[in-house]
Amino acid sequence: MKRLTAAAVLLALFGPMTASADYLNNPPWEGTPGLETYQGWEFTTDLNPTTEDNPYGSVAMSSDYGTESWMDTYGGRDGIMAFPWDEYIYIDIPNANNANPRKEIWLQVTYFVFDDFPSMEYAIEGSGGETTGFGGGSILAQPLGGGWYYEAIHWFIEPNPASETVTLSSAWDDIYIDQLHIDTICIPEPASLALLAIGGLTVLRRRR
Repeated sequence: MKRLTAAAVLLALFGPMTASADYLNNPPWEGTPGLETYQGWEFTTDLNPTTEDNPYGSVAMSSDYGTESWMDTYGGRDGIMAFPWDEYIYIDIPNANNANPRKEIWLQVTYFVFDDFPSMEYAIEGSGGETTGFGGGSILAQPLGGGWYYEAIHWFIEPNPASETVTLSSAWDDIYIDQLHIDTICIPEPASLALLAIGGLTVLRRRR
């Protein structure tokens, strides 16, 4: 399992963001042929995804103790899911069950930052103990104002697992999440080799 603390890495900052929703960057594999999925949360009342496009099964979000609480509004934003700092948040994503050599995961999350210091931690694990790592760019970050923070994380898993689990947690603060978007793609050769050559990420307009 690979873990990344946002506060412990060099953050790539971009310019002001004006999209109404925080799907701010398209996946770095844009235009690459493969088997894609999308799952997104804007937290209308519960942990169920607001939008799901995954032909391989239903995504599931859960936490260790189930002590999360939905908030109609917080920090000037609507539809917030709050988790105590000691909760681990798990997102189980089903895949195309094949032997393709590479799976890519692109996560975008908007959460509240206390004292202007990001505290979210991330991990990714394939269901069969596959090799995991960080893709090109690894993490993008941007303060959105009013205490809200946007981060995008790029992982890969080799070979493609039957499913993967994304884990979110906090180093010391309670977690208040406004939005969460996860794109994935299962890439056969030779497309995966071409993707490895991508060294940077481009800020693109929101497509969803």
